[in-house]
Amino acid sequence: KTVKQKQVIAEKVSGTVKWFNVKSGYGFINRNDTKEDVFVHQTAIIRNNPRKAVRSVGDGEAVEFAVVAGEKGYEAARVTGPGGESVKGSPYAADKRRSYHRQYYPRQGGGRGGEGAPRRGGVGRRGPPPNQGGAQGDE
Repeated sequence: KTVKQKQVIAEKVSGTVKWFNVKSGYGFINRNDTKEDVFVHQTAIIRNNPRKAVRSVGDGEAVEFAVVAGEKGYEAARVTGPGGESVKGSPYAADKRRSYHRQYYPRQGGGRGGEGAPRRGGVGRRGPPPNQGGAQGDE
């Protein structure tokens, strides 16, 4: 696969996010200098909020980006917050799950359907199953 480099039109352009759909992964940024709308895809965001699970920008958020010539018009590339900071991200984007360490308790027996602790039908509170009578003689 060959990656085609896009022609850079402008660098370090500031703008305000017009709207961004987290589920679809794209939206539009309004440039502050020309008041023109520029397409932004989630793959163009390089400094994401470290607490967010997916890359996104919030509606009305101030961002800094480069403008490149795309197939259908101008696109945003290398999107960051003002001054190269991380973007805040959309409030609708999922947060990363906290990494918590689960305590390991070994199972009594083999687990699902294996050998080990009896489950239904085994010797439990109600006694042995009817086909395995209590007192059997030597056979």
